[in-house]
Amino acid sequence: MHYGDKNEKIPLHWAAGNGQIEVVNALLAQKGIDFNAEDEDRYTPLHLAAKNGQIEVVNALLAQEGIDFNAKDAYEKTPLHWAAENGQIEVVNALLAQEGTDINAKDSYEKTPLHLVAENGQIEVASALLAQEDVDIDAKNKDGDTPLHLATQNGYKEVVNALLTKKDIKIDIKGQHKKTPLHLAAEGKNIEIVNALLEKGADVNAQDEYEITPLHLVAARGYIEVINTLLAKEGVDINAKDRSGNTPLHLAVRYGHKEVINALLKIDAYINAKNQNESTPLHWAAENERIDIIQAILAKEGVDINAKDKYGDTSLHWAADNGYKDVILVLLARGADPLLRNSYDMTPISLAKNNEIRQLLQDAENELRKMKDIKISKSKISLYKFLQANEASLTRCAQNLIFLLEVRHSKEQYKKDNPIFAKIIDAQYEAMEERVRLEKEASSAMVRMYQLSGMKVHEHLSRLIVANLINIELKKLIIANINAIDKEDGRALLHLAAEKGQIDEVKDLLERGAYINAKDQSGYTPLHLASATGHADIVEYLLKIDAKNVLLAEGMDVNTKNKDGETALQMATKNGHQGVAKALLAAGMKDHPSTKVDKTQIQENPALSEEPSF
Repeated sequence: MHYGDKNEKIPLHWAAGNGQIEVVNALLAQKGIDFNAEDEDRYTPLHLAAKNGQIEVVNALLAQEGIDFNAKDAYEKTPLHWAAENGQIEVVNALLAQEGTDINAKDSYEKTPLHLVAENGQIEVASALLAQEDVDIDAKNKDGDTPLHLATQNGYKEVVNALLTKKDIKIDIKGQHKKTPLHLAAEGKNIEIVNALLEKGADVNAQDEYEITPLHLVAARGYIEVINTLLAKEGVDINAKDRSGNTPLHLAVRYGHKEVINALLKIDAYINAKNQNESTPLHWAAENERIDIIQAILAKEGVDINAKDKYGDTSLHWAADNGYKDVILVLLARGADPLLRNSYDMTPISLAKNNEIRQLLQDAENELRKMKDIKISKSKISLYKFLQANEASLTRCAQNLIFLLEVRHSKEQYKKDNPIFAKIIDAQYEAMEERVRLEKEASSAMVRMYQLSGMKVHEHLSRLIVANLINIELKKLIIANINAIDKEDGRALLHLAAEKGQIDEVKDLLERGAYINAKDQSGYTPLHLASATGHADIVEYLLKIDAKNVLLAEGMDVNTKNKDGETALQMATKNGHQGVAKALLAAGMKDHPSTKVDKTQIQENPALSEEPSF
């Protein structure tokens, strides 16, 4: 009866494991019975009885003098390990009642019985173990995890709560990969455990071995409920950087979690944060071709749309390199600079892989190159740099400009007037309209939108600034350069206002000393342009200035000719503007010598042309 079978099990092993109490008692009565005998897996009869919850057999074996209740099998597990792991509460209590039971014994994976019940959610057994004074609640297994780590990782909130009742528990203890229980709860999207840990004082900014915080983890996974819970915690670092320099916003953008992005932006996550590669969230949004995320980022005040990574690439470079046309359109519309070069001396157009995108970028480059060539008066300052230097002062101007454009031009008409930028206008009109409605001040990105809007830059400046002189220093600068001319066509601000029919701007410019007889490179005066474009109100205003007006003292010459030998009257009749022609003729009957009109200049023109010819 003492001999083992091929598995080295003696009859007592079989009887104990199967709960055959009568057989067990009979065997135990045999003289010389080895009740601590081990089979090939080093299981004793007590291991098998405990594992299977055979409480009567367990009690019978424990009654034997010399029974080894801390015996370890091939996995270094004790009977208590097996009973705990399988939730055998009666057996656990019986073993705990034995003086000398090693409650903190570790198996081959360095797990204690408490690790096993935490890992398997055995709340009843966990409570029994936690009731023991000598239980090690912070014992670590081979991975460095404590019972709290395992219960948290597996989502056993009852076990977690039981563990948290222990005063001395180390709530921020670091386990595998130096993660705290809060890392695991957040990563597991277990909001109840997250709240329990935070209430107990868990460190919301704890970092793992990669310097990742719980906020990083949930931002990368898009767990909005957990994000909101963590963000509500006082002291949370929303701009914490991991080992790669990424903030939670970087990760939310990288993995495309719009809700999380909005939550982070709402509490002012740093929009221009750079990681180790010096990439910003905008770089990643561009790389991922997420228009909605790009727009959310660009809606924030202060975003650097031209930020460069370690290779000198902007978001526009990334979009061009990937061939993302829609992303390019949005970035250009919001002011991305297509002229910037990376560390390899390449502009975005150099990286473009198809003709359509190359053409789009080339158009934008051409517009900005023109702007960089235009100087303010005799200074060396280009209008491009002027706009950049005065972003803050121009924001209100930009808002007013958008309002004017919406009133005077429908979107479709504006697209018709500016076909090159039709796609940009389509992409941005709706977003900009909404933004003007919601914000008191438009961002500088809107100013840059109109740098690419198809208007000539000097014209753009006249509408932006002259019509909206809101800043004292800005006003001084404009007044000082009121007669500045465009290097490209020789036009001053008054030319542009007259041509576009901006009567209020014309009056304002004249009151401020604009030269009424200024000629552009083609010999056009403001009167020529107003006549050619049919703006009768401006023509009449120019003609009706009385002799006391300081501008009239200069002697406005209505008969002055352009380089083609045409007067204002000839241009008006040539383009079919009868109202303007009548005003000029009426002015010719006045006594002032400078306003005499030669009636022989009138040309017959029965067909009214749709576009001015000059």
